[in-house]
Amino acid sequence: MKKNPNFSLTILSAILGSTAIACLVTLSINASLESQKIESIYIVTLISIIGLISIHVRLLFKDIAPSYTGEKKERGDSGVAKVLSNHKISEGILRSNDNATRSKYLNSGPEITSNKALGSDERELNEATLKKYTETRDKLREMAYFDSLTSLPNRRLFTEQLDLLIKQARRTGQMLALMFIDLDNFKRINDTLGHSAGDLLLQEIALRLRRCVRESDVVTRSTSSSPRADVSRFGGDEFTLILTDLESHDATARVADRVISSVTKPVNIDGKEISITTSIGIALAPENADDITGLLKSADTAMYHAKQQGKDHYLFYNEEMNAANIEKVILERDLREAINSEELKVVYQPQVDIFNGSITGAEALLRWDHRERGPISPSRFIPLAEDIGLISDIGEWSLKIIGEQLNKIKQETDRPVNISINISRSQFNTRLVEHLKEMNKNNLIPLENLILELTENILLESNETNLRLINSLKSMGVLLSIDDFGTGFSSLNYLTKLPLDQLKIDRSFVLNLFNEENSGNIISAIIAMTSSLNLELVCEGVENKLQYEFLSSKGAKLFQGYLFSEPVSGDKLSQMLKPGFYSDQLTLLKLAGRNN
Repeated sequence: MKKNPNFSLTILSAILGSTAIACLVTLSINASLESQKIESIYIVTLISIIGLISIHVRLLFKDIAPSYTGEKKERGDSGVAKVLSNHKISEGILRSNDNATRSKYLNSGPEITSNKALGSDERELNEATLKKYTETRDKLREMAYFDSLTSLPNRRLFTEQLDLLIKQARRTGQMLALMFIDLDNFKRINDTLGHSAGDLLLQEIALRLRRCVRESDVVTRSTSSSPRADVSRFGGDEFTLILTDLESHDATARVADRVISSVTKPVNIDGKEISITTSIGIALAPENADDITGLLKSADTAMYHAKQQGKDHYLFYNEEMNAANIEKVILERDLREAINSEELKVVYQPQVDIFNGSITGAEALLRWDHRERGPISPSRFIPLAEDIGLISDIGEWSLKIIGEQLNKIKQETDRPVNISINISRSQFNTRLVEHLKEMNKNNLIPLENLILELTENILLESNETNLRLINSLKSMGVLLSIDDFGTGFSSLNYLTKLPLDQLKIDRSFVLNLFNEENSGNIISAIIAMTSSLNLELVCEGVENKLQYEFLSSKGAKLFQGYLFSEPVSGDKLSQMLKPGFYSDQLTLLKLAGRNN
């Protein structure tokens, strides 16, 4: 047993006190011998005895009967400190962004001091802290497991629930389906109407997704420890939907059809009707994967392929998609190396004025001659470059080559010629403008001979940023053209308000000129419209004499297509610009007759 130090001191003081009393008695007997000396010793001894007795009494009393007030204060201080400490911990976790910490805290409560051991003040503080803890726990549960915008379960709750459902399906042998739902072109909504409109759209889509599944699958704001998470917001404009106890693929397909049908219905936001589509990838467990990582990867892959095939539909995952993904990874690696390995090159397809037989311009086109695979179509590698964020680097490399070609043409010929280049939405940014400014400053490219071909989607996104970029380009002397006019969201409004120089009829109208009844009427209307707006019109995709004759009869004068020339190298283009190559209209007619 551990000894009490106070008790030892008590014994020691008693011994010393007794010894001092004995000395006092002895000195008193011998008082006659040395009266003065004894008097001094007597005084000292008396003082010592009084001090020792005081110490003895104090220590003895403390050891046997401790102060009730002191003990109560010590115990009370300890309880208050613990309560306040727990309060601070709760507040700190609530403010934290660490979901893992929050989740851990949800399953454990603060240590609350027993009310029976506390006074009235401490009890009130303890009860207030318990209430605060409960409120904090509920808030933490909400923040940890539910999306604040849509009130749907978030990614964390989704992954936890999916893991449990996969294990359950594995035990029972039941089929489980995971839908990966991605809204098509959602960024356009944010860019054109603002993020507040985008948020309202996401909220509406969340409500519609809930209605698309049967009642048992609809997620509710459960306060239980493991709420269901069949419909979730995965992040951004991505949602997930889990279907359990399925008997066939058809049941999943029916839900996917309901989702697409529901999402595509117009949404009224601030008096404006907004339409959007969605692409869905579907993966099955255990057929496609029997773990959460594999199932998510398979569903995401299927969704990507759905987008590649035109969006607004769903696809079930299959092994061919996985093979395509592997192919994509290899192609991505090779594309990153293609610029430095000189596999990429720029070719030029001439644009011919049929009235005077001259080449007035050319469209720059990118080609990839793979060292092992041979030529790879731009329709394949351009979207890949956009997906992996390489398109801007390739675009800047292309501008360097085009600048060199334009400067060479200026030196070798006296005839001005414009070269156009396609600009995707991902390229149309401040980086492009600054790069052109720097090239022009260093005389690397004559901007007055450069035409940037923009898509209708870019022009329709008439937000402040895009308008500022367009005005900056025009102030630098760059010419602007609308590429593939008529296939997007054509609006006469931006044709009249934006500083445009050129318009190109989409080749699909020319291709279907005699196959679709309305193609000819549309082309005739576009030609008449551009004439009234003083816009230069280029008819691209002209490949035979009948197309040429129809377009020219309607007043078109600038032609681009294989009827006049295939895409050629920069050196070949320089030769074609020399006088006499397209000497007159008769020569053009002869050329037109070769593909009659």
